[in-house]
Amino acid sequence: MRVTIRKKRWELVFRNLRNQKRRGYCEAPHEKGKEIVVDSRLRGQERIEVILHELIHSAHYSLLDEEFVETTARDISRVLFQLGYRAHDEREERDDEE
Repeated sequence: MRVTIRKKRWELVFRNLRNQKRRGYCEAPHEKGKEIVVDSRLRGQERIEVILHELIHSAHYSLLDEEFVETTARDISRVLFQLGYRAHDEREERDDEE
């Protein structure tokens, strides 16, 4: 899925990051073909939190302290989850259609 943050475009992708010690990452805004990658194994509030975390990085790449990004993403994801927002999992939808 293509996303635009502050007039820059990234491809938001979900990929198994099993062999990496991170739940997601955001490539630098000046890179061509840049991606925001979220571990496809994440579910629920953690999935929302990581998506928010990487989107915040994309908006203010390298300007924000990691602790600020983590805390902000966690707090916002908690509120959204309490309000009933859930991450959409395309694999579940495909399984339902078959």
